[in-house]
Amino acid sequence: MGAERILSVDLGTSSLKAVIYTTEMYPVAISRRRYNDQGDARDAEEWWVAFLDALAELSEGTDFRSIAVIVFSGYNAMIGVDKYDNAVTPVIHYYSDEALNLVKRRYNAEDDDYIFRRAGNPLFYNGMMAHSILWQKSLGLYDDCDCFLYSSGYLAFRLTGKRSIDTTRASLSLLHDNFGANLTWDPDLCKFFGVDQSKLPEIYQPWDIVGGLMQRAASETGLLSGIPVIIGGVDSSCASLGAGMMEQNQAMDVGGSAGGLSMLVSERHPNKGMLTKRSFFQGLWTGSFPLNAYSKLFIWFLSNLAPQWSSEQLMDHIGKATPGCGGLHFLPFINGSRFPYNSSGTRGHFANLTMEHNIGDMARAVAEGLALSCRLMLREISKMGHEPTEIVAVGGDGQNPVWSQVRADVMQKAYTIPDIVESSAYGAAVLGAYGAGIIKDIREFIVKRVVTTDRYHPNRELAATYQQKFSEFIALCNRIYYSEMVTL
Repeated sequence: MGAERILSVDLGTSSLKAVIYTTEMYPVAISRRRYNDQGDARDAEEWWVAFLDALAELSEGTDFRSIAVIVFSGYNAMIGVDKYDNAVTPVIHYYSDEALNLVKRRYNAEDDDYIFRRAGNPLFYNGMMAHSILWQKSLGLYDDCDCFLYSSGYLAFRLTGKRSIDTTRASLSLLHDNFGANLTWDPDLCKFFGVDQSKLPEIYQPWDIVGGLMQRAASETGLLSGIPVIIGGVDSSCASLGAGMMEQNQAMDVGGSAGGLSMLVSERHPNKGMLTKRSFFQGLWTGSFPLNAYSKLFIWFLSNLAPQWSSEQLMDHIGKATPGCGGLHFLPFINGSRFPYNSSGTRGHFANLTMEHNIGDMARAVAEGLALSCRLMLREISKMGHEPTEIVAVGGDGQNPVWSQVRADVMQKAYTIPDIVESSAYGAAVLGAYGAGIIKDIREFIVKRVVTTDRYHPNRELAATYQQKFSEFIALCNRIYYSEMVTL
């Protein structure tokens, strides 16, 4: 059998998904594996075990001789390996309290301004590679680390023996000039943080072949030795490509465990609430306003407040509850806040809860609270001179009809659903196919392949209701989170 399949591996916050696509980018098999009972991986071996388990399931219905290329998308989590290639640090997640708090103690506002000008991203934002490395220094683990790798880079390393990172992730490191022409580490930024460049992986374009599958890895995985392995990109960036985002002012709602709004921009914006990544297209960058918890909040609600409900019943209750929830608010920062407060200490709240409210109102308040946070992000996007006419929704629960209509109503923007399953894996698969020479032009392919299957228009009769609720949401946040020193 000829090599005619693409294996795309998406490492999410709580689980790994492996999808096999045809060369026309249609999925033929998929396997999902959670890392552990808590979801988030605690050590790098959990990524590898989940990968092997997913491959074992896929092998039952797929001839691995058909796989022509392997490619990755991955979330923002880092580990350190020693000179013997052993992981010597735990997984450091993007929401790490310890790393961000250490940076806040060590640096000041002038340092923040310098880093923002030089690296294109704010210093006091969690999830940055420089933060994680500094934290490992404080724990005495830095000298044991020979290289620092991210989730997808670690799996690529296990398969090829090459230490790599893609440009989308390197641009979030604070150790790389996000807007420069060279795909290299910035010596001045490395000096600022005291990071030895020799401990950093080589930077690759997302479609670059890192290496061929080693014989040892082939024996462990059942895949053919020598298959090209392509580094891919950050999961949210891959999702944007999978959703068809290729032009400025296109906006995307990422409905993953963390989530938030992203859009493509053609210039640098002076907004420290936004993370800026290199995009897959020259002259464009991806601006993101992330949350620490997004669809994860629905899981939290079901587990703790309505364990008798299924996910379908949750959405049914949300759809049947009265818009506006009778004044009930939910501030969705129960896992800390990235936007707008950049504070791991921020906490969530139900506000204005009365004896008149029921569990269905509380469920809808969670949905509306998330949507109001996205509306706040949209307001920041508008301040920068961008006004997307519609928003593309990607990721699992993010494409649910009830949830899509709630967001369209709260934000008073149309929500569209692309005909793509597992958009992060799909976007990575496109990168892999391009890197392997299977497709010749990414833009041309996406234009032909990605179409809209559903569009949810906002109910204009609810515009005044949600304008009032948005004003109340901002007032509540300013009152409760005054100590965060942010005025919305």
